[in-house]
Amino acid sequence: MKSIALLDVLQKIPFLEKQNPSGPKGFRYLGSLLQFTKDPLNFLLEVAIEHNHVAFFKLGPFRAALLTHPDHVQHVHVDQIDNYPKSELYDKLMPILGQGLLTSKGTHWKKMRKIIAPSFHPRKISAYADIMTEEAASLVKKWKESSQKSVTIDLWEEMSHVTQKIVTRSLLGILLEGTEDKIEKHLAVLNDITNQRFYNVIPFYEKLPLAINRRYDMALKGLEDIIYELIHAGRKKERTGEEVDLLSVLLDLTDEDGVKLTDVELRDEVMTFYLAGHETTANALSWMWVLLSKHPEWMEKLKLEVARVCEGRAPRLEDFSKLNLCKMVFEEALRLYPPLWTWSRTAAKDDTIGDVKIPAGTLVIMSTWVTHRHPDFWEEPEKFNPERFGKEASAKRHPYAYFPFSAGQRMCIGNRFALIEAVIIIATIIQHCDINVTAPEVVSPNPVLTLRAINRAKAQVNFL
Repeated sequence: MKSIALLDVLQKIPFLEKQNPSGPKGFRYLGSLLQFTKDPLNFLLEVAIEHNHVAFFKLGPFRAALLTHPDHVQHVHVDQIDNYPKSELYDKLMPILGQGLLTSKGTHWKKMRKIIAPSFHPRKISAYADIMTEEAASLVKKWKESSQKSVTIDLWEEMSHVTQKIVTRSLLGILLEGTEDKIEKHLAVLNDITNQRFYNVIPFYEKLPLAINRRYDMALKGLEDIIYELIHAGRKKERTGEEVDLLSVLLDLTDEDGVKLTDVELRDEVMTFYLAGHETTANALSWMWVLLSKHPEWMEKLKLEVARVCEGRAPRLEDFSKLNLCKMVFEEALRLYPPLWTWSRTAAKDDTIGDVKIPAGTLVIMSTWVTHRHPDFWEEPEKFNPERFGKEASAKRHPYAYFPFSAGQRMCIGNRFALIEAVIIIATIIQHCDINVTAPEVVSPNPVLTLRAINRAKAQVNFL
């Protein structure tokens, strides 16, 4: 992220500094907000290494506690989940996601999770696997049609395009021609502006009559109009029972009293699955190809595995359990570059973690970036080593040392969908292509809402 020159000036003014005995030094009123905003990944990792596994600091008006030990992740996400509701930082997502599963709390979240969970049972996800296979094959076909031997691609753009096609068809079914393009355009605007808003601390900034806010509002309305139109059409349509898209399934779901979801509830869940099921997987796949370009020996291992398992045909759902190396490589990419790099909760009541008191109102931060790279929990944590996710190594590891999809009851409901999607895409591309990142030499992470890249990679695709 861009350096903040003001921070360098303020750091030279000693009387503004105040020592926090259980965490980093900060400024009297801003705390560590400027340091965090300047380089959040390194700031959090340094705090974790230099201080205890529970470290306190201020982020502007918030008193924050960074928890890095897997025991603490389990405490917050599992053992004391009711005392740690989602923090108000998630409110920045409310205009898009409303009361969807990612942002809702309390009884509403429990109700919706109970209703929707069966839709992501492994038997249900199998219906989406054919879509994944078809769209992965379409991506490779598009590349081949543009060149005889090789083609240069924008890695992030291509991974984003294929995951969006998959989530669109899985979520909404077959759309009218041109609708997908409109959705892609609106989503791009919403993703970009939401990422820009993530660190904004100016009160009511989103309400100011600025051009960026008008673009956001127009994109949001455009996407909502499409979704509401599909919801209304779906309510009128007589379904055959053979529909596999999630919207059709959601339209028929009822709560324990037999009441169907409202249009607003449907809208919120569709928007949530779009945002959560599209960009996160695309980012993780992009980082994975960057890592594989630096470790070609693993590219060769993947080729051998895919050839052995698929025997020249397209990858299918039943291959997922056999494509172990593909899954291990993707999981290692998720460890090193987790799309959701931090999770935050608020302590509702006073609590004690280990021997440290957590006062009510504390903003509790758990960072996958930090715990996944902490030397106390991972040997040579900066090294790319997919063998960490072999069966034996995984069994020895603390179950909460790795939590790219969150943990406990609030673990991402689409985590299996994402893993199957990634493995099918990887296997399909490996069958037909070599991908080598050509520029830039160093791809740097950009930790906004998701872990993007500051300098998106260009890659050369060579056809086999």
